[in-house]
Amino acid sequence: KGVSVIIIDGNDPSKKSMDPSCRLSPKSTTGLDRHSDKIRVLEGRKCVSVTSFMDNRDQKILEVKLADCNNTSEMKQTLQTRSKVVLCTGFDVSQNPLIKDLFHWRDDGVPEVSIEYDESTKTPNLFLVGPMLRHDIQNCSVDKEDGGCETAVFCFIYKFRTRFQVVASE
Repeated sequence: KGVSVIIIDGNDPSKKSMDPSCRLSPKSTTGLDRHSDKIRVLEGRKCVSVTSFMDNRDQKILEVKLADCNNTSEMKQTLQTRSKVVLCTGFDVSQNPLIKDLFHWRDDGVPEVSIEYDESTKTPNLFLVGPMLRHDIQNCSVDKEDGGCETAVFCFIYKFRTRFQVVASE
């Protein structure tokens, strides 16, 4: 009660996806809207740094610097808080220093995996599950004018119910 929250959404608001793996569910969106007096969403921003300093009352202040999601050198704003900052980066394995060297990476930042088992093409017996999992599908049912391939982003339920069985069978 009495708490306010700022959610920093690093996704480009002009590139909204209808895919449920890439956006909030309608129920979550409705919940955010219902509490808009306490929850503020800053779209199109990325956190580029968090630093701390002591104020004149000897209290720790955290300063969060935000940049434009498409141009991280363009500073958008700075937030200051005495509250703890919760950093939720999602499941972007490309930023994890323990994992990023274990995959080959496509030009679009997606890890390369085998079609059959979602296994790393670089490290045998390392399997990928979760929102970074993408498969390019040739000649899909969606007609594409450029003749390219369509990218399949598997929804949450498919990823965590069906794909685990594929990985476990390997």
